[in-house]
Amino acid sequence: MERFAGFWVRLFAYLIDWFVLGITENIFFTWLGPETSMMFLLWFVLILSYFILMTFVFGQTLGKMVMGIRVEMSDGKERSFGAIVLRETIGRVASLFFFGFGYWMIVFDKKKRAMHDRIAETVVIVAPLTKPLHDGLHDGQKDSSVMPI
Repeated sequence: MERFAGFWVRLFAYLIDWFVLGITENIFFTWLGPETSMMFLLWFVLILSYFILMTFVFGQTLGKMVMGIRVEMSDGKERSFGAIVLRETIGRVASLFFFGFGYWMIVFDKKKRAMHDRIAETVVIVAPLTKPLHDGLHDGQKDSSVMPI
């Protein structure tokens, strides 16, 4: 059974993303020079690309990776590029209306969906920890660091 990610874990993931983007912005503008309208537009496109591409390719932004949550389609199918673009553009704007009511929907929804999740038909789940592909031992070798009981 899937566990849906709640308001606070999602908020912290989002704050982590903006912290990383803030550091990137400082480096970006220091390297490229003073802010201009063209640079603002470029920065806006880069931010949008970060959220769209990370979510589409990995189902997670860096903040979601740290917090152990992932975006999935509500029907369990693979994420579609169109749905993720819709979620991260029109959906995010819709979530901001009425003092961020679309984000507060997470608190009251059974599947903990925000407005942008409902619009794009996505859910945010607690990502299961992945098992390592290899335990580092050769076939037949025992782990001597574990004491038998």
